[in-house]
Amino acid sequence: MRKIMLVALSILMILIIGGCGKTNTSAEKKVNTDPKTEGTKQVETKQVETKQVETLKLGVMKGAQSFPISVIQTKGLDKKYGLKLEVKPLAESGAIHTAIMGHQVDAVFSTWQAYAVQRTRGEDEVVIAPMNNYVSYVHVKKDSKINSMKDLRGKKIGTAYPPSNGTVIIFKYAVQKEFGFDPFKENNVIQGAAPLLLGLLEKGEIDAVYLGEPQATSSLTGGKNKSIWNVSEAYKNIGERIPMQVSVVTTETSLKKSSEALKNFVKAYTEAKDILIKDNSLWPELAKNVGIDTEEGAKILRESLQPNYIQEWNEDMIKKEIEFSYKIVDAFKEKDFLPEKMPEGLFSFEIYKK
Repeated sequence: MRKIMLVALSILMILIIGGCGKTNTSAEKKVNTDPKTEGTKQVETKQVETKQVETLKLGVMKGAQSFPISVIQTKGLDKKYGLKLEVKPLAESGAIHTAIMGHQVDAVFSTWQAYAVQRTRGEDEVVIAPMNNYVSYVHVKKDSKINSMKDLRGKKIGTAYPPSNGTVIIFKYAVQKEFGFDPFKENNVIQGAAPLLLGLLEKGEIDAVYLGEPQATSSLTGGKNKSIWNVSEAYKNIGERIPMQVSVVTTETSLKKSSEALKNFVKAYTEAKDILIKDNSLWPELAKNVGIDTEEGAKILRESLQPNYIQEWNEDMIKKEIEFSYKIVDAFKEKDFLPEKMPEGLFSFEIYKK
């Protein structure tokens, strides 16, 4: 009897132990094969890998230079390239220089010549990509008898730019080469804000106004004024390449800190310019952002800017830019426009890859 009971107990223990082992194995299989559990782990890992967002601080003036930034944000290119853009609005060129030289931002959009001068003084700015060629115009009233720069010689011109500004120097060079006079010597030049100058033009207190975009489009919208000169045509007429106006400027400090973010930003920026060149449907909304709310105005602005976005960036191009800038120095003895010798490291071709 005792033997039968011992056998029975042994069998029962074997069944219990076996059952426990089987349950543990099932539990392991359930954990390892549950598609919900495995899927969640894989997705989470993937999300972590794709959400490596890098923050970049940009100093941007409202106007034409802000358009590629708007496209980056509205088209989701910032997310595509893993960027978070913090945009610091800047009011004028002086604020641009202060922001980048003070390392308040990682990049700005400006002329390169100013930073050639600053770099020789120990600053660390670096030019890493192009934006656009010069876009500027001379406008007169539509009923004016002035039809060319030749007719404007000796008369009153209004401009928002100071005499040493690159936009003015580019203007002077072209007019002198094509028409034989320096408009800032032979004309009565009045400096002021664009809206004020357009008001003076309407009243007949000045004969012409020299404008960039988007003010030039505002001037033409409504048919009150007409254009008698533009920088693109002028440089074609004198057989020179149209010089670059705006470029992307960073610092060595930001390159060390945010090299990958800047590379990704330049990719997004380049793609945004491609979109601006090809997609006409974007322009009405962009025009509204700068106070131009008519179909006519959006078309004028688009046709003015689209041909002037630059997608070329290489050493040969910059060599030609530098050679041309020194021609200007020789023509006008503009000592503050460029240093006597170009500083090393001003331009980088490693960031921009088209």
